[in-house]
Amino acid sequence: MAIVQELGLFSWKDFQDDLQNLGDLERFKLVIETIPDQNLIQILQKLRNKGRNDHPIQAMWNSILGGIVFEHVSVETLRRELRRNAQFREMCGFNPLAGVNAVPSKSAYSRFLSSLLNLESHVREMFDTLVKELVVTFPKFGINLAGDGKAIHSLAKPPKKRTNNSRLEDDRRREEDADWGVKKYHGIDADGNAWEKVK
Repeated sequence: MAIVQELGLFSWKDFQDDLQNLGDLERFKLVIETIPDQNLIQILQKLRNKGRNDHPIQAMWNSILGGIVFEHVSVETLRRELRRNAQFREMCGFNPLAGVNAVPSKSAYSRFLSSLLNLESHVREMFDTLVKELVVTFPKFGINLAGDGKAIHSLAKPPKKRTNNSRLEDDRRREEDADWGVKKYHGIDADGNAWEKVK
């Protein structure tokens, strides 16, 4: 069977280190060493104040970054990876002596992610800082950029409109960030009949 490798938008060929040949843990180490997250961590620690301190904030944040690097699709797959991989747990900053008990609960991640969502501007600020550093290193970075829109199928229901008489709980079980749209496809089939498909 022939495998055609899909070309990426960005190429790492210009970098001295061949990042594509690095293992997942090495790439994760690069991310946590590079990302300018000091301000975010300080804000999260102030928000925690004298609350429960079962899991260090830096370790929680690092594990979220690890979930992105390892392409985990959910908190549960991330938690399974943390339980399975002691080296990953230790790199995140969780207590190595606690073993699998160091892995935060699902509700701990839920609370942590809620705090992160409230600090979205600070998270964006980190990535803006990284982009500015790239522009200094690569002056032509971002001059030409193209994008393509894609409809992504979702099983989530669209958010309901609030009325004065209705009360919706913020249960986070529906998609609130994405835009909902309709795409129509038109054509003529082999028999000459017009057809339309709505997605």
